[in-house]
Amino acid sequence: MNRLFRPAKLSALSLLSILMSLASAVPVTALSSATSAGGNSPFCTNLSTSSVTITKNVASLVDKLTTARSGQDTRVTDRRSAWDQELIANRAKWDATRQQNFTVLETKATTDAQKLAVKTYEASLQQSIATRRAANDGARGTFRSGVDALRDARRKAVDFQVSAFSSTVQDASSTATASCANDSSIKNGVTVHETYAASLKAARSTFVAARAGDNKIATDVAELATARDASIKANETAFEARAKTVLEAFRTSFGPSSSI
Repeated sequence: MNRLFRPAKLSALSLLSILMSLASAVPVTALSSATSAGGNSPFCTNLSTSSVTITKNVASLVDKLTTARSGQDTRVTDRRSAWDQELIANRAKWDATRQQNFTVLETKATTDAQKLAVKTYEASLQQSIATRRAANDGARGTFRSGVDALRDARRKAVDFQVSAFSSTVQDASSTATASCANDSSIKNGVTVHETYAASLKAARSTFVAARAGDNKIATDVAELATARDASIKANETAFEARAKTVLEAFRTSFGPSSSI
């Protein structure tokens, strides 16, 4: 019953794809500098429309990111719930089987001393099982809390980077708009266009570079899983030792006729 939790690869790839698309939503060239009617810079003439398009593209991809996160959270919650329900069902089956074994054992006790030995054995074993279950549940709970903390920290970092990216793009657009308003000539338009394109390129490069840490969370989750599995293994070892001690004590109290 010891399963390694793995974040959904498809959802992770989906989030990464959206983030990469976010950077691609901002062109770093284009907006022709060819001559337009009236001697005005075509870049300045088209800047307003282009800026609106870029803003819409970024906003759309941010919305997709939010939706993807929501879907990822739902899948994780459903997966954990399914695992918990399966564990509860299995434990119920194990408990029922154990109780049947206890009933058989109780029929073998004929003296008061043997009956007391059986009851003591049953209570001690049940307590050992409860201790192991609580410890294993704690290990899984610690793992899940750790995964959630990593997810939240990563999302916070990404949100900051997306905000910084969007602000840089908006600032570049505002600066270019102000420059064009001051001088919309073709000559100045070329200079403004070059500055604008350089700002967008820098924003994209910075944002893409920040994505280098996207895969680290998988390593961190694997470390949490290793710690969880080690805890559960230690719990199992401790339980086996306790169960052996309880059984030996029972056999001594019950007498040589015990065959369990």
